Amino acid sequence: MFGNAGPDLTVVLLGKTGSGKSAAANAILGAEFFRAELSFTPVTQQCAMAQGEIEGKTVAVIDTPGLSSEINDRLRNEILPFLELGPHVFLLVIRVNERVSDDVKNAVRWIEQNLGRGVLCYVIILFTFVDQLQGTPLEEYCRANQFIRSVINRCGGRSHPFSSDGGQNNVQVIELIEKMNRLVWWNSEQAKYNFSLFNEAQRKLQRRGHAVL
Repeated sequence: MFGNAGPDLTVVLLGKTGSGKSAAANAILGAEFFRAELSFTPVTQQCAMAQGEIEGKTVAVIDTPGLSSEINDRLRNEILPFLELGPHVFLLVIRVNERVSDDVKNAVRWIEQNLGRGVLCYVIILFTFVDQLQGTPLEEYCRANQFIRSVINRCGGRSHPFSSDGGQNNVQVIELIEKMNRLVWWNSEQAKYNFSLFNEAQRKLQRRGHAVL
């Protein structure tokens, strides 16, 4: 797909429907590769990948369908080839101008259960629509929500804000890429998600009696 070397940076976006994953993916690559619109019904129907060059590096971005009870089993099948690439970063996309619903909590639970707790070493939380917090600082929003605080802590405190324009603010995009590069450096001994984490997670699900591949 990318030759023997593979992309310099592989990024997977995960989150519930309507969180702004596709718009964020387009912003990272600086072009409209993925269909994005304001909708609470699924726009992205299957996993899709696009690549571009950012500061001389080949970057692959993988957009995924919104996590929901109807699509979770199918997503587990579809995402397999992209996990085998060894993603460097997973962006957990959370929209801040709506309440933290069970869908958000279930999305986080699905990620941990199906990709393994070790995946959190590769996760940056991407908060979208931060300009619609009506003057509330993002830090205050996070402190006020116990679940959000917990997720941030489990992800090593890593998060990043995006505005409702999908990150058209170029500074937001540049700073996000810098954070992703720092995370790759931090994980340098195991810079990519190891597929063995997925296999172990599936074995645990099987022992608990859940359906697996």
